[in-house]
Amino acid sequence: MSSSPEDFPELKELDQKLKAIRAKKPDARPEVDAMRSGNIAWRMVIELVVGMMLGFCVGFALDNFFNTKPLLILIMTLTGFAGGVRAMMRTAQELNENKTDKK
Repeated sequence: MSSSPEDFPELKELDQKLKAIRAKKPDARPEVDAMRSGNIAWRMVIELVVGMMLGFCVGFALDNFFNTKPLLILIMTLTGFAGGVRAMMRTAQELNENKTDKK
């Protein structure tokens, strides 16, 4: 013996109520989006700072080794800055691709 949905009007009524509640509910919470944006911003700042610090440390070590005090620190710090900016741009591109994939 099989039963059909028409045999249970209460279930049909409950389904309509649930659909109405789901239609009113927003898809995303704004606080979650704000938190996600903050995390992305911190990630990009950290990528930039780590690139510069790494460049500075390598430049400092090379300057001590070759005894060319400010030259290699400046060059390597600027190289680290460029690497940090490049990492930030890759992150932005990755986020843009993820955003377009979701649409």
